[in-house]
Amino acid sequence: MRKTHVAVINEVLYMDHKGESQRAIEKSLGISRNSIRKYLKIARKHGYGDKVNVNDLIDIAAKVSEIIYKDKGRSSEIEGELKPLR
Repeated sequence: MRKTHVAVINEVLYMDHKGESQRAIEKSLGISRNSIRKYLKIARKHGYGDKVNVNDLIDIAAKVSEIIYKDKGRSSEIEGELKPLR
């Protein structure tokens, strides 16, 4: 079964919160360190840090996912509008 974006981001946040290295997270989840860095950067802007409650990670992961995948959907919309003009 494939994990949702929120579940993967939540795993990244949880593992980072436990002190796992980005390399260990990369190997465990099979995602790039660039993605991990991006998720953590956005999460920090939305309340993620050393003192965050573990129970709040899913809410922060949902915000990160919404930001990342809202932008991706928008860029594909723009591409669709530009294609006929080429």
